Amino acid sequence: MRRLSVVSILSVFCASILLAQPSPLSKEQAKLWDYMKQSWEDDIAKNGKWPAEYTVDSYVWWSDKDPGPRDRDSSIEWNRVTKDHSTILWYELTPMAVVIEGNTAVLMYYSNTLSEDDKGERKRSSSKVTEVLARKGGSWKFVSSTSSSLDAGD
Repeated sequence: MRRLSVVSILSVFCASILLAQPSPLSKEQAKLWDYMKQSWEDDIAKNGKWPAEYTVDSYVWWSDKDPGPRDRDSSIEWNRVTKDHSTILWYELTPMAVVIEGNTAVLMYYSNTLSEDDKGERKRSSSKVTEVLARKGGSWKFVSSTSSSLDAGD
């Protein structure tokens, strides 16, 4: 009887892992995923491209650390004033869903980062992120982003 219980538990566990895995990305989805990853690269490079060159004028962002959504201008200003206070040393992005329907796309993913503040203190953080993009003139632009921390105590 005990052997049956262990086998049952392992079967359920393995099935849940398989259900949680995202499907392989199509060529179009992979191209969109690469575009999103490039937005991260530009943000980390602190070159001023994110969010200015990646977002529509009506872009909104909401993090669980903010009391309400930020608009595009606020996001640009926030990046400008905070860029010298923290540096991302390492990051990993894991796609959970990439949906493209016509000229609209939704990206859902996990982000794990290791950052260092201006005092040299390091912090690892994990978040779940959802981003909505619209295709305009053949290229994608971010319309909305939201993120929530997965870190205990945050």
